[in-house]
Amino acid sequence: MGTTMAFYLIENRDLTPAGLKKGMDLLRAETKERRQRQEALLDSLLLSFIDRERFQEVKDQMRRESPEAFAHISRLLGQEEEPKGNIIPFPGTVLPEEPQDREKGPVLAYRSDARWLPLFEETLCEGCTASSRDTERLARKFGAPVLAFSIFDSDILFLSYSDPGRGFRADFAQPNFDEAQEMIDEPYRMEFPAFLCAYADEEALRKVWEGEEVFADDRMHKLCQLIGAEVLYDSVELPQGFQPIV
Repeated sequence: MGTTMAFYLIENRDLTPAGLKKGMDLLRAETKERRQRQEALLDSLLLSFIDRERFQEVKDQMRRESPEAFAHISRLLGQEEEPKGNIIPFPGTVLPEEPQDREKGPVLAYRSDARWLPLFEETLCEGCTASSRDTERLARKFGAPVLAFSIFDSDILFLSYSDPGRGFRADFAQPNFDEAQEMIDEPYRMEFPAFLCAYADEEALRKVWEGEEVFADDRMHKLCQLIGAEVLYDSVELPQGFQPIV
């Protein structure tokens, strides 16, 4: 089993920390609402099988006797971090075993001269595949185009992009082998994402996008290097020289 994760990048069009903080506030409020809906759905599911008097007892028993199941449910609710043993880090990024420097939570990495600002939010990133619908929601919050790479089991690289200012959004996918094509559905298109040519040389981009790779992670890393981007694997470790906006 390989990596399954989404990585978000906000194009830095003279964005300011103050403006980005407003976007993060909107994102945090949306995340809170989403987690509340998820928790309500779980409660409804449990209550459909047991009476209310047994409800808390079952949750407590699950925590004591089946910690793996409880941890899985907690991760679904965005309350606990997924194990990262299967993630291949981007060059220059260190994955900590015991993060101590900052509390876990949504974070945007900011550097004034960076072309792309990486964003991590657990319920959007871990175990997820992004689409242009997701990138457009973020683009409207931050007032800038948003690009997202998604990796499915290290076999398929998905690429989504939204620029509401131009009314443009698109989704692409590139599998590492022919059999993986059957796992690609709309809205993703298996073609070269020509819009990337605004950020890097077309010949170099095509070489990476259309070349053979064993892991989709490697294809993403090479594309990131071409467009001058770095990604976040969690909310704690940031690329060198970036400051957190939370």
